[in-house]
Amino acid sequence: MINIEMLEEMFDGDKEFISVLFTQYLEDNSGINEKIQSQFDANQLSDLFHTTHTLAGALSNICETDTVPVIKKIELLCKEEKKPSADDIELVKVSLVDIFKQMQEYLKTIS
Repeated sequence: MINIEMLEEMFDGDKEFISVLFTQYLEDNSGINEKIQSQFDANQLSDLFHTTHTLAGALSNICETDTVPVIKKIELLCKEEKKPSADDIELVKVSLVDIFKQMQEYLKTIS
């Protein structure tokens, strides 16, 4: 999950800026779970590497602390042309749904 307190501290409590970040993230990643699953199913490890690399960076930048290590594990395996486990893929997908919900709840509280 995103460490909201750390994120707000990083941006000096600017909730409007965080709102813009979350809105952009949600728009950019609306189909991320389907993309991850299809790349995994098709054994497109190079594509999955790029997807997870981008995702890990985006989530790290907004203080997500729980899921990023698993995403980086998947990223490293794909870079080495090794298929990650289906369990890790599923864990990331479930976590991403929770992160989306967390962002949406945050956006509701500041509107």
